[in-house]
Amino acid sequence: MKKPKKIISHRFLNRYTVVGAILLAAYGILASEAVFGSIFGGIIGTLASDMALFPLGVVPGALVVLAIHKRWFYPEFEGNLRGGRPALGFKLGLFILIAWAMTPVGMLRHPENYGSPTLANLALALMAGFGEETAFRGLPLSYLMRQWKDERKIPAALLLSSILFSLLHITNILGGASVSMTLLQLLASLCLGFFFGAVYLRSGNLWPCIVAHTIHDIVAFLDISTISDGIMARAFRWEDLPDLLLAVSLGFVAFWLIRPAKRGEILALWREKWQPLPEPTAEENADKTQAV
Repeated sequence: MKKPKKIISHRFLNRYTVVGAILLAAYGILASEAVFGSIFGGIIGTLASDMALFPLGVVPGALVVLAIHKRWFYPEFEGNLRGGRPALGFKLGLFILIAWAMTPVGMLRHPENYGSPTLANLALALMAGFGEETAFRGLPLSYLMRQWKDERKIPAALLLSSILFSLLHITNILGGASVSMTLLQLLASLCLGFFFGAVYLRSGNLWPCIVAHTIHDIVAFLDISTISDGIMARAFRWEDLPDLLLAVSLGFVAFWLIRPAKRGEILALWREKWQPLPEPTAEENADKTQAV
């Protein structure tokens, strides 16, 4: 007879919601990139004889983290990569075209500023798509929807997860990014976090966010005058302002996506994603009584 899976207690997470969301985001980025990502990245880089592909290790690393997250909340959570309304998510994800609108214009005006897609940039884009969506949407935002079953708290859940996502980009300074461009990226990533989070809330499925985020970064990395190895090293220029305004526009789109008229639908979806724990059987209650 197959042994039933153990149900894990979540006393701390049940009590300290905001702290729990922060810890889950920190765990998500460290586990998917620094731990599992490094292990898989080393294997991929060695087998391909090209360590520029090392960031691809985050793809299986993030999948492992998502599997652990689902098991951690067994049998409550349906999981991030199944169920929900992925078709709606991919449809809403097309709003990201707004953020791509300036790239063809820039290519025509200043073709010298743009390069061709490379395997290294594709690896970085996939790393961001899988790792960051896992760490800042898949773990903390799903957990907040478990804790806050209130329409009025949906914007707060979106805001908290997006702030955590934005703050991650402060670390770009350590990689050589300019202070002015880092500040710009903090605001832009906050707005993009709103958008990806809103798509996740509406769809209940992480795949649309992963795909939209990856494609967004592939397009962004074409601008070799701004981004090198994923880092914005040069200083802010006024010609960067349209890109910032486009990101801000996606922030407004995000809050339109979770407008009050849609919040009942969002809660209903997440009630399906998070099923209540089964009531203990008479035998389990008897075991607890004997243990006491």
